[in-house]
Amino acid sequence: MTAKRQEIYSIFVPSPLQPDQNALYVDLEDVRGNAGIVNRMAEKIRLADAPTCQVLTGHSGSGKSTELSRLRQALQEPSDGDPRFFVVQIQADDDLDRNDIDFPEVLIAVVRHVAEELRARANIELKPGFFSDRWERLKLGLTELSFDKLELGASFAKLSATIKNSPEARQLVRKALEPDTNNWLTAANDVIGQAVQQLGTQGYRGLVVIVDDLDKMITRLHELAGCSTAAPSSCM
Repeated sequence: MTAKRQEIYSIFVPSPLQPDQNALYVDLEDVRGNAGIVNRMAEKIRLADAPTCQVLTGHSGSGKSTELSRLRQALQEPSDGDPRFFVVQIQADDDLDRNDIDFPEVLIAVVRHVAEELRARANIELKPGFFSDRWERLKLGLTELSFDKLELGASFAKLSATIKNSPEARQLVRKALEPDTNNWLTAANDVIGQAVQQLGTQGYRGLVVIVDDLDKMITRLHELAGCSTAAPSSCM
C-alpha cells in the first residue's frame, strides 16, 4: 500500500507541468480572467518586428511555470504554419542566489544558457567578442577563475556558480560590471544578434528567452539609485 501511495503522489506532486503532461493539465483560464494567455503571449512574439518583453505575474502556485512551459512548446513546435522559434527557458534558481540578486548575475546567467543551448541544439558557437577584454579585467579579482580561453557557455557557467555561492565574489562582479552596464548589454545583444542570424538559416523565426522564478528572488538595495532593483516574476 505504501509503495502505491508513493507512486500516486509522485504523479500528482504539486510542481509545474511539462508540455508532455497534457493529461494532467486543468484549464483555469475562465477563473483567472485571462482567456488564451499563452496564445496572446505567443502571438505578440510572432507578430512583432522588434524584440519584445512580457511579464507574467501571479500568486505562488497559480500556474505561471506551467504556462511558460506551454508557451515554450507553442513557439518551438508551432501548428497551422506559424513560425518556429528557438526558445531558451531558464530557471532562476539554477544560477542565482534567491536571497540576493541584481542585474549583473542575471545577464551572466542569460548569456550562459543561451550559449549552451545554441551549441547543444543548433551547433552555433557564440563568439566572445567584446566580452574577452572585460573578462580579463574581471578575472583579476576572481583568482578561482582560470581558463585558457573564454567560452561563453562553460566560462560563464563557472562564473555563475562562483557568484551564486560566494557573496564576496558577487560584490566584486557587481563592482566591475555596474559602471559599464550599457556596454555589457550591447555586447550581449551583439553576440546573440549574430546567433539569431544563423538561426534564420536553420528555419527559425528568432530567439526567445524565458526566465522563470524571478518572483522568488529578493532584490538588494541599490546604493546609487536609492531604491531596490526591480525583479519581475517571469519574463520573455
